[in-house]
Amino acid sequence: MAILRVAASRAIVVCTLFLASAHAIAEPQNGWWWNPNESGRGYFIEMTGGVLYLAGYIYDSDGRATWMSAGGAVTDLYSISGTLQSYRNGQSVFGAYRRPDAAVDVGPITITFKDDSHGTMTWPGGTVPIERQIFDTDEVLVDLPKTGWWWNPAESGSGYSVEIQGSTLFVVAFMYDESGNPIWYLTAGAMDSPTHLEGDWLEYAGGQTMAGPYRAPTSRNLGRIAIDFAAINQGTITFTEGATVKRLKKAPASSSKAGVRSRRSSVVPQFTGPTWTESQFWPQFLCILTRKIVTTSEAGTTGTFTTTETWEYKVRFDVLTGSLGRYSINDAESYLDYRYDTVDTSNGCTQSASREFYAPLFGELDISPVGLYYRVRIFEPIIPFIAVTDSCGPHDPMALPVGWGLNGLGSTIQRSNPYPGLPLPSSYPRPYMKVNNTHSEPGGSTIEWGLDCLAHAE
Repeated sequence: MAILRVAASRAIVVCTLFLASAHAIAEPQNGWWWNPNESGRGYFIEMTGGVLYLAGYIYDSDGRATWMSAGGAVTDLYSISGTLQSYRNGQSVFGAYRRPDAAVDVGPITITFKDDSHGTMTWPGGTVPIERQIFDTDEVLVDLPKTGWWWNPAESGSGYSVEIQGSTLFVVAFMYDESGNPIWYLTAGAMDSPTHLEGDWLEYAGGQTMAGPYRAPTSRNLGRIAIDFAAINQGTITFTEGATVKRLKKAPASSSKAGVRSRRSSVVPQFTGPTWTESQFWPQFLCILTRKIVTTSEAGTTGTFTTTETWEYKVRFDVLTGSLGRYSINDAESYLDYRYDTVDTSNGCTQSASREFYAPLFGELDISPVGLYYRVRIFEPIIPFIAVTDSCGPHDPMALPVGWGLNGLGSTIQRSNPYPGLPLPSSYPRPYMKVNNTHSEPGGSTIEWGLDCLAHAE
C-alpha cells in the first residue's frame, strides 16, 4: 500500500511541475512575470550582460492597452532600481518608420526579489507582489528562440517580448497605434513546428491601470500573426490584418491584395550578452543536482502519511571537442545518492531506505555560445530496486523504484569568465550555475529541485 501511495503522489506532483527558482545566489529568471490576482497585465524582465530591461504591459485610464519600460546596470541581482519611462509617436503596425519622441519619465521603479521566481515591485502605482508566469510545464521542444527582447534594428522604438516554455510560445509586440499612442498586441500558443507559430493577433482593452483596482480586460482579434525562427537569434514576424487561418495561407505575407494589409519584419535579439568561442569553454563542470519530493495524504481517521524522497546526483560534465558548448557525463566520476523516508502519524510507523548508485548515468549539459544560456538534463538511470525497512514490521519485503531523471534545468551562466587555459591562477573567478526550484501544493506537498555547478579544469 505504501508503494501505491508513493506512485500516486508522484503522479500528482509531476502534473504540476514548473521551474520557480529560490536560491539567493542564482538570479531572477528571464521572461514573463505577473501577479496571478491581476490577470490581464504583466511584466517582462531580461537580465543580460549585467544590464536589466523591463516592460510593464498595462492599461491607460481610457482602457487602451499601453506599455512602459525601464532599464539600467545591475549592481545587485536581487534588488534593482531604475526610472520608468513612456514613449509616444513611434511606428504603427502598417505605418512607415518614424522614431518615437524622447522618453518621458513616469517615476521610480524598484524590484526586490525574494528568490529567482518571486519578487515585490514598487512603482508609481504602488507595491505589487509578482512571480514568474508559468504557461507550459512540458519538456522543452527546441532551443529556439532565445527568451528576451527582440527587434528589427531598422525599426528602433518598437519590438517584441519573446519567451518559449515547453512547446508554447508567448509573444507581446510593443508598438504605437496610428495616433501615436503606445499600444501592445499579443499572440500565444503551441508551436506548429519547432520553428513556426501561427496564431491570433489579439488586442486587449479595459484592463487594470497602473494604480487602479483590478478589472478583467476584453480582447478582439485583429487578424493573424506568423512567426518563423531560422536560428536562436534570427526570425521573421508577419502581421496580416483581418486574416483567418485559411485566408492567411492564401495571402502572401507582404501583399496588400484584396485590401488585406500585411507587414513582415526580420527580427533578432536586441541584447546578445557574452559570447564564448570554442577554446573559451571550460573543460569540465562539477555539478550537484538535487530533487526532493514531500507528499502528504490522509491516514486513518485523523492522521497523515508523509513521504520524503531525495535524489542527489553528483556529476562531472566533460566538454565534447568540436561541439561548441556541449558536455557529456563522465560516468566514472558521477553517482546518485538516494534516500526514502515515510511517517504515518496514525500509527507511529516509519519507513526508510538509502543507497548510493554508481550505475551508468546518462545526461548532457548544453551551453549556448551566444548569451551563455544553459540547459542540464539527467536521464532516468537504469538501476535496481532497493529494500525498504519498516519500524512496524515484520511484513513481506518491499522494493522501491529509485530511478528519476532531471530535465530542463537551466538559466544563464553567472560570472561568465572564459577559460584562460592552463596554468589556471588559483584566484581566477570561475563561472558557476546555481538554481534551486520549489513548488508547493495545497495540503502540504512540495517539490524542490536544483543545480549547483562550478567550472573546473584538470
